[in-house]
Amino acid sequence: MHRRPYHALAFLLALSGLALVGCGSTPPSGADGGVDDAGNPDAGPPDAGPPFACTDATRVDGMMDGTVQVMFDTSMTETRPRDLGLGCGNTSPSARWAPQEVIEFHVPGTGRVAVDVDTTGSGTQNDFNTLFQVRERCEAVPAVAPFPPSCFDDTNASELAASGSFMAEGGSTVYIVVTGFSEPPAEQRAVDEGRVDVSIGVRDNAAPTATSGSLVLALADTVVDAAGMDADADVIGVAMNFYGPTGALLDIYGDGSATLDGDAFFLRFDRVTGGTDYAGTLRVDGTRIGIAAFLRAVNAAEADLRVFDRAYETSAPLRVEVIDAAPVGLGAACDVRNPCSPPLTCTGAGGTTCDVTGPARVLCDRAPALMIAPVADTAQTATATGRVGGAAGVWVGSMCGSSPANATAGNELVYSLTLPEGSWDVTATTANATTGDLDTVLYIRSNCLDPLSQVGACSDDIGGMNLASQVNLQAVGAGTYAVFVEQFAGGRAAANVQVSVRVSAVIPSGGACDMARMQNRCASGTCTAGLCP
Repeated sequence: MHRRPYHALAFLLALSGLALVGCGSTPPSGADGGVDDAGNPDAGPPDAGPPFACTDATRVDGMMDGTVQVMFDTSMTETRPRDLGLGCGNTSPSARWAPQEVIEFHVPGTGRVAVDVDTTGSGTQNDFNTLFQVRERCEAVPAVAPFPPSCFDDTNASELAASGSFMAEGGSTVYIVVTGFSEPPAEQRAVDEGRVDVSIGVRDNAAPTATSGSLVLALADTVVDAAGMDADADVIGVAMNFYGPTGALLDIYGDGSATLDGDAFFLRFDRVTGGTDYAGTLRVDGTRIGIAAFLRAVNAAEADLRVFDRAYETSAPLRVEVIDAAPVGLGAACDVRNPCSPPLTCTGAGGTTCDVTGPARVLCDRAPALMIAPVADTAQTATATGRVGGAAGVWVGSMCGSSPANATAGNELVYSLTLPEGSWDVTATTANATTGDLDTVLYIRSNCLDPLSQVGACSDDIGGMNLASQVNLQAVGAGTYAVFVEQFAGGRAAANVQVSVRVSAVIPSGGACDMARMQNRCASGTCTAGLCP
C-alpha cells in the first residue's frame, strides 16, 4: 500500500453556535451547499458549462461475494463536475471543482447488502488525494443528514486515498462520484487529480445488536460504552441522538425538525473488544468536541445509541440515561466514570486513585502560613500581600455565584491557616486599600490538595460595584486550612492584592464570653453576665 501524508476531515460540534458536520454531510443551508443558484442545486462551476451528463456515467455491474475493478485518470477528465456540496472535500466555494468520474453501479443480489469501495489499489497515483461520494440519484446531492455518511475521504491516518462501505438494496442502482480533495493543503504534497484504481465489492452483511450501553458526562469529556452481538464482527462505532427533559428528540441543527439520521452525532469507538460478542468504548475529548457542555446546557435526559458496523448498518436504538458523573476528590477511587476533580489525576496501577502532582502540589506544599494564633477571649487578625494575575493558574474553585467556569482560572496565592482545638468563626476578605478596585476571587479549603474540600462558597464580588471578595465561615473546627486568592478569570496583568483573615472563638455553654460580641460569640443564645447560656 502506498503511504502519504495525513489529512483528516474533523467532526465539528456546534450546537448553539457550534456545528455538527462530518465527511459525508452537507451544510443544512441548501442542497448545493448554499453557494450556487438554489434553483439549480447540482450545478458545477459557473463558467464551466453544464455539469457532467449522467448518461455518460461508466456502467459497472457488481458481483455478489466478489469484486469488480475500474480505473480512471481524472487528469484527462473534462472539468464539468457535479456539485458535491461544501462538506465533501470541497472546502472553498471559489475552488472546489476537482475533476470527477461517475460510476453507475448496478447492485447485485436481493435485500440489503454491503458495498465496499476502495481506491487504495496499486493503480492509484501515489500523490492523488482521492475521495468519493455515493448517491441514489446521479443528478441530486445526497440529502442533508450526517448519518450514514455519503462522502468518504481518507482511509486512515497515513493513507489519503479513500475507502469506505455503505448499505444498498440488491437490484438497485447507485452512483459513485470519484474525485479528489479540492486543493489539498501544501504540506500533504498531494494533488486533486490523477490515476485512480477503484475496486467495488458486494457482500451480505448482518445488522449488529446493542444489548447494553451507557453515556456518562465525565467533567468536560463524554464516555460512551455499548455491547452486544454482530455476526460479522465488524462493529466500528456508535451514532447518538439526544432527548430533552420532556422526552422530545433534540433538533441539534436548529433547522426546525428532528430525525434520527438528520440529528445524529456519530464517532468510531476508541476500542472494540471481542468478536461476534463485542464491547466498544469511546471517550470524546471535551476540548475538541463539546458534547458534554451541550448536553448539560439543554438538560438532556436520555440518549439513543445505535451501534454501526463497517458498512454503517445499525443496531436498533438503545435508550440510555445521560449520567452526569460527580467528580471525586483526593484519594478516592477513580475510573472513566468517576473522574478526578481537576487538577487531580487518576494514578496508580491502571489508574485507580485520585492524586495531585506537579505545580499544583508544589503550590500547596509551599503555601506560607498566616501568622495568627487564635485564642478564646480575643479575636485575632492576620494579613498577607502578594501579586496575582498575568498567568494561568493550576487550581480551580467552585462556581462563584453566576460567574463563568473560568472565574478562577488565574494564578493563585495560597496561604495556610491553622486553627487549634475549638470552634471558630473565620472571615477572609480582599477588601482593603492595597487591593483597591482589583476584581478578585477567594475561596477556602480544609485540605489544600483536595478540590472537593472547599469550605463555604467561593466569593467573587462582595456586591454592587465592590469587586473585592469575602468569605465568612462559622463554627469551623480545628485543622489546617488553605486560603486561595486569585484575580477574576486570570486578569489582564499582575497586580497587588492583600488578604485579611480574622478569627474569633465560638464559646460553648458556660464559657466566658464578650457581651459586645466583638471578640467572640456564644455557640447558642446570648452572652449574659459574661457567660454563655
